[in-house]
Amino acid sequence: MARLIKRYGNRKLYDTKASAYITLDGIKDLVRRGEDLRVTDNDTGEDLTAVTFAQIIFEEEKRKSGLLSLSALRWIIHQGGEAVHEIMGRVERGREALDSARESVEKGVQQLVGGGDKGGRSLIGGFLEQPQKQLDHLQKRIDTQVRESVDRIASHPAIQREITRLERSVKRLEQQLARLKRPARTRRGKPKSS
Repeated sequence: MARLIKRYGNRKLYDTKASAYITLDGIKDLVRRGEDLRVTDNDTGEDLTAVTFAQIIFEEEKRKSGLLSLSALRWIIHQGGEAVHEIMGRVERGREALDSARESVEKGVQQLVGGGDKGGRSLIGGFLEQPQKQLDHLQKRIDTQVRESVDRIASHPAIQREITRLERSVKRLEQQLARLKRPARTRRGKPKSS
């Protein structure tokens, strides 16, 4: 069962397993450790997992600047959900192929060892190296295909224009938010009392 994180109206996140508030960085660490998480709105029960993960990616992009190339981001925005589904489909098919290859290798090793064949046992060392090479090759192919797909679509001029427009909108919103956060001032420059 997935670990439940509740998001409250004040945007705070609460880890029900740890009975404590948690940050986006904390959620990121849990995901990296392999935890299965589900983030829900405390009032409505709406699943906010994808939105929260997108926030984590956004924060990483702000900090590291370059986690995703600009062309990749343009492509994802242009394609919408389809782009993410396409990438995830390719990754999932690659993972399934890796799992299948691993299972096949494990069965082969068990047959060689279980058969008592001394000659077969001497082949095990070389036999075990082969799957890792196949996995590495498959991973490189997947990476190349994803990169080529993203670059091909992301270079489209309409995508570039839309990203520029969105960047400007975000900048305007940030400026408006900064103005709203400033304390109200009187004509003499002193804060107004409430």
